Amino acid sequence: MKFFLALVGTLCLGTVIKAQSTVSINVAGNVTLGLTGLNNTIAAINNTINKADTAIWGAWTNWANVLITNLTSIMNRFEGYPTSVSSQLSSLNYSIENLQNMLNTQPYYLLSNSELIVLYSNIYQLAEQTGDLLNTVAQNMSTEAICTNDYSVPCLRKYGLQLTTAPVLMSRFNNCLLAENARINNIGINMTTQINSSLAIAQTFINLLSVCTVPTAVALNQTWPQFVPAADCLSMYLAQLGSQMQMNSPSYVVDMMQYSQVQMVVFRANRCAKLAQYDIQNSVVRTQAAFTKCLTTGS
Repeated sequence: MKFFLALVGTLCLGTVIKAQSTVSINVAGNVTLGLTGLNNTIAAINNTINKADTAIWGAWTNWANVLITNLTSIMNRFEGYPTSVSSQLSSLNYSIENLQNMLNTQPYYLLSNSELIVLYSNIYQLAEQTGDLLNTVAQNMSTEAICTNDYSVPCLRKYGLQLTTAPVLMSRFNNCLLAENARINNIGINMTTQINSSLAIAQTFINLLSVCTVPTAVALNQTWPQFVPAADCLSMYLAQLGSQMQMNSPSYVVDMMQYSQVQMVVFRANRCAKLAQYDIQNSVVRTQAAFTKCLTTGS
């Protein structure tokens, strides 16, 4: 009889341990798979950002180089007429120097300088917290399952499974970020397009100088008559050209575009991750309570 009881006890203990092990392994696997998928998605988005930044940097560099070339050409063209347009040429030269300085500075509106990097950290932290909760609950449920309770194994199998199936899926955090990858790519495309459009506008304004007949040095320096059409035309456009180049700089418009669109991505992804965490936590709490009840009622 003692041998029989010992055999039953051993079999019972083995069955409980197997059920405990299955729950712990499955939950740990769910957590690890979720965090690995999240890391892979972060890497994919970083790759998207790097490609976007390369395109943005290229468009921005082209914008500055083209304007420097064109403005320098204007400087060279009219530098021989210093009297009437000297102040305007000075303003133009200042714009050229600013553009040259800009080429030595990385645009602050690159996506790699945005809040997207902080977003990754926030979502990963939420995922880790949720993973810790799942492992803790799995451990607690395994501890409650004892051999002397006939309900332990079936209850542990039933409710342990709920810790690894919808809605308790760690992949939900990964999906929150994955959904934004295409949108982040579109932000980069929109920013590059805006820089190119800014260059086209600036180029159009520069081309307006062609409507002016290049005045002679005598015409520019004479005091009478006071209005020399060619000189007035040239002076008017040169007076505005320097300021127009600054106004048509893509920096402000592109930065505002980046900021507003990145904010929407950050808001959506954060909200998605927080809702996923709340939903999973709520489901886990209910599962644990149902498991504890099952140990008493068997269902």
